[in-house]
Amino acid sequence: MSDVTVSAATAAGAGVGAVVVALIGVEPQSLFWSLVGCGVGVTFAPSAGRVRAALTFVLAVLASALLGTFMAVEMIGLEAPAARLALATKGLPLLIGIAFHPLLSVVVASIPSVWDGFLRKLGFK
Repeated sequence: MSDVTVSAATAAGAGVGAVVVALIGVEPQSLFWSLVGCGVGVTFAPSAGRVRAALTFVLAVLASALLGTFMAVEMIGLEAPAARLALATKGLPLLIGIAFHPLLSVVVASIPSVWDGFLRKLGFK
């Protein structure tokens, strides 16, 4: 009985993963290399709480995959040889992930102080 349950859960998980990748609009390989890049970028990011670090990591992975794929298509073009386009659509998300995760961490960490300054300017604090 648990065999059927495990198979159904695995199929449902794969279906949800496919829907998420389709909604983002990037290839799974680009998403993987963005994940690797952000994993390397974590070592350069400032320390943060668990929830903030997890959310920043997920947002950095998704944003760098999308931005890297977009930049590769814009820079290389769809008419380029397949190997060159494949390298660009995988390499750019990797490089952007390495640089983007620390930058996004700094921006997310500065949001509360920027928000407080904005509220002070308006006279609410």
